[in-house]
Amino acid sequence: MTKEDWFWGLLGLVLIGLGLYAAYEFLSFFIVKLNSLNPNVAAAIIGGMATVLAGTLAVLLTQHQARKRAAEDSHRDKKVEIYKKFLETVSRMMAGENKDVPIKALSQKELIKYMVEFKTELILWASPQVIKSQLDFEKSSKTGEDIFTAVNNLHLAIRADIGLSNRGLSDYELVKMYLKDPDEVNNLKSSNKSSKKDAKSGASS
Repeated sequence: MTKEDWFWGLLGLVLIGLGLYAAYEFLSFFIVKLNSLNPNVAAAIIGGMATVLAGTLAVLLTQHQARKRAAEDSHRDKKVEIYKKFLETVSRMMAGENKDVPIKALSQKELIKYMVEFKTELILWASPQVIKSQLDFEKSSKTGEDIFTAVNNLHLAIRADIGLSNRGLSDYELVKMYLKDPDEVNNLKSSNKSSKKDAKSGASS
């Protein structure tokens, strides 16, 4: 630390000490004066001060809660914007494979650019669960295992992060929303399980 830093640090400590001493002297003087007053008058003064103090604390607490709520609402709006764009991108990717839907799919370059931006926004705004679910989804995408579970868990985490309830969503409903035939998920999962069993049987034999 430089001499200037030491000076300002020492000055700050001195000012804090003087402030505490002044507060102590004021309280001592106030208490002495109260003791010299008529008990009824002293009680009225203390009651009035308590009322003012309680009112001031209530106002400060209300303002703090209002600022906190405003900040949370602002964060939620930003998260909704990020996640809405992500879901729209997923929809474009899936719709691009459907000739009956007049939506242009993203190119490989556009998709890579978007995912880089999306991950940056996740680091800044997403909850820990959303980040973990995104990583699990990426792992499943590479291995091809439990991909529906990974996608569903990511969507559940996104909903929870913006304050929505996931109660009752326990059967891949969020994945089925993208499919023309919702039962396709169950059929594909059953097919994957059968393939894994056949693979294990073949390996053991």
